[in-house]
Amino acid sequence: MNTPTSSASRRLTLAMSLAAALTLPGYLWGMQSEGAPPSLSIVAVIVAVTIAALAGGVLRLRWLQAPALAAATLSAAAFGLVLLTSYGWTMLLAAGFGAAAILKERGARKATLR
Repeated sequence: MNTPTSSASRRLTLAMSLAAALTLPGYLWGMQSEGAPPSLSIVAVIVAVTIAALAGGVLRLRWLQAPALAAATLSAAAFGLVLLTSYGWTMLLAAGFGAAAILKERGARKATLR
C-alpha cells in the first residue's frame, strides 16, 4: 500500500488521528474532574494510536504504511471497546475512520490493477 492514493483516504487517516488525539484531553479532563490521577499506560496507548494513525497516512514506505494503519485501527477498536462506557467512543470513531481508509485504499489499489 503506497501513500493513500485518493484524497478521501488521506482525509480518513487524518480524521482517524484527530479522533484518537481528541481522546487524550477528554480522558485527562475526566480524570481531573474525578480527582484521580491519569494512568500513564492509558495515556501511552492513546499517544501510540495517534502516532500510528498519523504514520499510516504519511509514510512513504509501502511495507510500513499498511501495518501502521492496521495496527492503529485494531488498537483503537480494542481500546474503544474496553473503555466504551467512558472515553472509548472517540477511539471507536477513530477505528471506524481507519477501517474506512483501509477499505478505500484497497479499492483504489484494485482499480489501478485492472
